[in-house]
Amino acid sequence: MEGGGMKVRKRNGLFPLKVNPLFVKIWCYFLSLLIPTLIIGLVYYVDFIDKLHRDFEEKLGLHLQSVAATVDINLGTIQAASQSLLDNQTVKRLLKPNSQLMIQERAELGLLIETLQSTNAVMGSLIDMVFTYIDGEKVYSPSGAENFNDFFAKSYRYKLYGAEAWRNKLQSGAMITLLPLSGVDSYAIPRTPVVPFVTTGLIKGSKAVVVANVSVSMVQRALLANNIFPATQFVVADANGSVIFQSPGLDIHTLESLMRRQDAIAPAGELQIDGDSYLASYTQSGVYGWKYYGFTPLTEFNRQASSLLDVIILICSMLMVVGFALSFIFTFRIYNPIKKIRDVLIAAEGESDLPNPGNPRNELTAIGDRVHQLKQLSEMYKSKLAIASQGQLEHSLLHLLQGGRIAHEADINRMLSSQFGFRSADYLCCTIYFEFKDKFYMDIQDVDRIVILSKLSKLVSGLLQEYVPNYAFEYSRHLYVCLLNVQDEEQLHLLNQALNNLMKTFQYDALFCIIHVGVGRSYNGLGALHKSYNEAMTALQNRDPKLDFQVIYAQTLEIKHRFYYAFADENKILNHLRRGDSEAAEESIRDVLRQNELRNVSHHNMHLLQGELYHTVLRYATERQKDYNELVTEEEHLLLCGITQPMANAAELKQELILRLCRQLSEHSVDPDSRVGSMIGSIIRYIEQNYGKDMYLETISQEINVSPKYVSRIFKEKTGMNLTDYISMYRIEKAKELLAQTTDSVNDVSMQVGIYSRATFQRLFKKYEGVSPNEFRKSLPDKQPELTDDIKTLQNR
Repeated sequence: MEGGGMKVRKRNGLFPLKVNPLFVKIWCYFLSLLIPTLIIGLVYYVDFIDKLHRDFEEKLGLHLQSVAATVDINLGTIQAASQSLLDNQTVKRLLKPNSQLMIQERAELGLLIETLQSTNAVMGSLIDMVFTYIDGEKVYSPSGAENFNDFFAKSYRYKLYGAEAWRNKLQSGAMITLLPLSGVDSYAIPRTPVVPFVTTGLIKGSKAVVVANVSVSMVQRALLANNIFPATQFVVADANGSVIFQSPGLDIHTLESLMRRQDAIAPAGELQIDGDSYLASYTQSGVYGWKYYGFTPLTEFNRQASSLLDVIILICSMLMVVGFALSFIFTFRIYNPIKKIRDVLIAAEGESDLPNPGNPRNELTAIGDRVHQLKQLSEMYKSKLAIASQGQLEHSLLHLLQGGRIAHEADINRMLSSQFGFRSADYLCCTIYFEFKDKFYMDIQDVDRIVILSKLSKLVSGLLQEYVPNYAFEYSRHLYVCLLNVQDEEQLHLLNQALNNLMKTFQYDALFCIIHVGVGRSYNGLGALHKSYNEAMTALQNRDPKLDFQVIYAQTLEIKHRFYYAFADENKILNHLRRGDSEAAEESIRDVLRQNELRNVSHHNMHLLQGELYHTVLRYATERQKDYNELVTEEEHLLLCGITQPMANAAELKQELILRLCRQLSEHSVDPDSRVGSMIGSIIRYIEQNYGKDMYLETISQEINVSPKYVSRIFKEKTGMNLTDYISMYRIEKAKELLAQTTDSVNDVSMQVGIYSRATFQRLFKKYEGVSPNEFRKSLPDKQPELTDDIKTLQNR
């Protein structure tokens, strides 16, 4: 009988036991699936160890960053308290040079001491002591007034700084100084080492000095608080590399070597210390420049990872045993349906156009052949689906417009016919250029502008579809290319009606935009599409800037397909540049371009001409030993060389770039750092003066006569933040002032700072302040909110 995976005959020779080779082969296939179990176990172990290692490094780094932030906050508190002491009215009234004190003021010096005691109490455990002086005779501390020399020699003697060093601070121009760590003793009794935090200011024309001695124990407490691993050793150094705190057990030579190595590598990694491996982490304060180092023994990491390998081996072994048993059961049960599966697949062969593979050797071969056929069928449909996708179509058309060739031209024709109603292979290109007026940017919020611009291509295509089959897409910024199916005069007449309908539709929006349309000739086949596009762009460059709505047909123009640029013209430009007469050189360039425009030189050749003019100017730059990277950006260079895809206003942009080069080469060199600093200042002043208006990158770039990309990049490089983030931050700061100083509603405040969407205002306010505007107003004390440190820093720049 036949069943399962075996054939059985009788003992007398009719039923000897025989194993079916197909059964064994299927069983081996199932057993081979257990091999990935071992591989997965190994990969999982390696990956888990790697993730655990990264998690360790991340935790150590986050702890150091938290410590740095805590210490910065404490130092900021000390700085604020010191500055507050100098601004205190009692201090301003009583802190005078000893020779200028009146009898009544000497009697009131106790008030000055009480103020110092109060300030000392405010700073609490952050400092060891605070004192102040204004001349070289007296020092005022919470303990009282003492002789200057006696104070620094006995009462509070620094090991590194004598009385004369402190007297020289009266002549220092620095307002805030953090001195290196110094030991201190009081009447020969050692005290905790301190970092002197020196703040100076003018009181009635005299230099006053406030010294807050930052306690090292404050730094130690910040390091040990929430420390993840007790074995971690820490080192803290100031901005000049002087050690402020170090854990016990690190000698000074090893310490210096580690600090140099860690400064030169990534913020986290492994280091060897006396033969032992450590996970090292490092961070630096962005405010005071202190450096924080952490060294954790690698044994802490190995301890947690030690048992993982045993667990993985145990799991893999169990899976192998269970898999061996289940594979036998599955093989036994799957063999019987194999023949039925084969019969079903072979019966379905007549439903496809694929050829019959013939008689297979066994059931698995039959199934494999049929699955291979189904795979081929699937690949064929996937290929058709990919060609039909919108992105593939636009990519192919862009390639064709630029004069390229595509291999699947017939598929593009079929898709245009089936999906967009094209009835023949006659194609005409129409280029539509939208030029938006200032009112468009002033009256329409930026969020709404984005929606309008994203739907323009669909709107154009829909308006034209009523008359002629078409496919429209955005070629570059504000320039749309429309592919139309026009093969005879009747359809050309329909196209004219369609364009008139387009113009009438947009005439209601004449306050916001200008529309110029260039129409090329009709050509057969996609291979000639670039000709019609070139003609349409040539027609577009003949537009009249005085007309808001205009359609120009290429067939009404006599287009020249070569440009005119004689050797004499080139020499004339070079001679002007060599004489330093940039105005004459510019006029010669304009004259060459003007003459070619009057001759109706094609769009493509006008770009080639501008490329030749650019290379002429570069020749003179080479004579002046100037590299083009010093004169134009990489994007501008690629545009002028014709490497990047040109935009709608590329001709005007290229001309302006070439003329700008002429002016740059004739000017004296300017210090680039000074120019960039002035540019950043201009950007910030513009934002401060116009934050209540609807601002965008183009208006700012036009204000300072550079490209938007350059504005964005240079602002990020020089300030450390994105330009849009700074605008939002400045607006929120102004909103805080209005919320504190006025009773205007939240909506009114939002409008006054240039954020016209209530939801956007609420989101940005909560992002930067952590609370809603109403919650912020309720929590306000009776004082004006201060600008953030980021805003102040940028304003100072």
